[in-house]
Amino acid sequence: MKDAPTTDFTEMRVLLVGDRRDAQLARVLARDGHDVLSTEGPVEAMRLSGVFDPEVIVVVGDSCRDLRRAAPSAGIIALVPGQDATERVTALQSGADDCLASPWSDAELRARVRAMGRRRARVWRCAAVG
Repeated sequence: MKDAPTTDFTEMRVLLVGDRRDAQLARVLARDGHDVLSTEGPVEAMRLSGVFDPEVIVVVGDSCRDLRRAAPSAGIIALVPGQDATERVTALQSGADDCLASPWSDAELRARVRAMGRRRARVWRCAAVG
């Protein structure tokens, strides 16, 4: 059985799927104490998800469907371009648990990652009791 998630939601394993320009996102999440692993593409992300066992996956773009299959217990936050609801709906329908449209703020991303950790912890506790 996997270890219980952390209770303060500041030291989670976060897999960031994006490109080189997303290094700032990795630094923001690492400053919160998260163990952040960055990768540029969905194929590498799927391979790493089995080894790294992320609690949260932050995806820049739409790679959610395959990542959901590769890491079914991880919370997925999709960062989508623009304010068009169609992009957010597509990401949610393809496996994301939450979405942020650009431009997003670092503070909001950090809060959503912590919220994803809280939701994951509740699910874990329910599974442990049930």
